[in-house]
Amino acid sequence: YEAGVKLYQVKLFELALEQFSRSYRLGGRPWALRNAAQCLRDLKRMGEAHQAYDQLLTRHGSELKPVDREATRRALGELAQITGTVTLQVQPSEAEVRIDGQVVPHALTDSPYRLSGGTHALEARAEGFQPLPAR
Repeated sequence: YEAGVKLYQVKLFELALEQFSRSYRLGGRPWALRNAAQCLRDLKRMGEAHQAYDQLLTRHGSELKPVDREATRRALGELAQITGTVTLQVQPSEAEVRIDGQVVPHALTDSPYRLSGGTHALEARAEGFQPLPAR
């Protein structure tokens, strides 16, 4: 976590994101997730930032101070205005789906998936099927 803070202070957001994400995976502390969300926002990965802030509020809302809860809600509102959602229905269900080269977790393939505005590349692959190339 501390390494992430130092990297963030010198605006190395991608490296800070890695450290905050690792810290969150290991310790599950809401501050690491909040900082990872902010790094995503600073990296202009607005869809992912929205997902991270939403996860923060859903998993840790009761642990946050009221001012932090409100800041998280405000960030979600701002990000909702500049992002959109798609719902992916995938057959077969075990197909690997990628958007902009990033794997979409299977848990998100039948629920709205938030993306930044603009054009995105969608790929799908499953054993025994012709791949859907990036479009």
